[in-house]
Amino acid sequence: MKIATIFEVFSQKRAQCANFFVFLHHMLTPYTSIKTKQDVILLLNDNNFVLSLCDNLTFLMRKSISPNDDDYICCQREQAPILGLYVKIYKFWKECIDVNKRGEFGVYIVYERILYEAFTKMVYLIVNGKEALDDFRLASYKNRINVYNKTEKKVDGVNLVRNTKFLDDLKADGFTIEDLKSIHPKNFKTILNLVDQTYTQEEKDLIYTLEYGLSSDAIHSDWGELRQIHLNDIGDGMMVPNIDERVYNHYRIILPIADIITLAIQAFIPYINETKAVVIAGDALVSMAEDIQRVLRLIFEHIKDEYENIPDAFMTK
Repeated sequence: MKIATIFEVFSQKRAQCANFFVFLHHMLTPYTSIKTKQDVILLLNDNNFVLSLCDNLTFLMRKSISPNDDDYICCQREQAPILGLYVKIYKFWKECIDVNKRGEFGVYIVYERILYEAFTKMVYLIVNGKEALDDFRLASYKNRINVYNKTEKKVDGVNLVRNTKFLDDLKADGFTIEDLKSIHPKNFKTILNLVDQTYTQEEKDLIYTLEYGLSSDAIHSDWGELRQIHLNDIGDGMMVPNIDERVYNHYRIILPIADIITLAIQAFIPYINETKAVVIAGDALVSMAEDIQRVLRLIFEHIKDEYENIPDAFMTK
């Protein structure tokens, strides 16, 4: 059973439709016929269907940033941290797909941590508005002001260039050296505080413990990450390097991040459109992201059933 991807529908309709975005407003997604877990099971013989969902999310993100592929949306500098985080999510998401296809889970899990943090910060800034955005930008100078204070009287080339660029950046953001005296760690919340303010308790238990926690182990080179991903236990207390013989690319690995990408699209487009930096056909792009999310969550339900009914299927993969 083959479901046409958004790319394929786009390619077919673009040749027929003078205005692609008029078409988007009236488009049914390719997944309209998928309504139950049983419908989705038929598509899961390999990774191809899930990866097509992922590629379509990339397409939606690209269209929300660059509607015509030759120009880009823009926004005021004050709101730009949200745009910057969204672009970062887009770039790392593309890398996540690539390393997932290659089965490089050790790299993928590091990207996963970066993506979750960028998403959490983006949502926090969207929800909390101007004060949080100002704090976020101001707090970004906390390390640079320390270097500046130690080197402002030095006139050698390296220090002169660095400090001049620092002052230019500060001015562009509308801040002064005096403003930096108010920087305090609480100005912009730590990631733990952000998680507390962004997610429900149930979401925190799942997202932070399972995603932030485990992927943080990869960043910090925890023993659990090293022994499971970068080493192989060959018995008798002996370990050998795992360089390329084991591949981790079951489709369930990428689903949590794919779900986050659907949420990022749904959060970003309404926000950026409110700032007058209009994403053309934004409502249609959000609707497509919602429908992909609906399908992803049917796959989640199916995987949960498999874990409960045939757990041995996942003991070695």
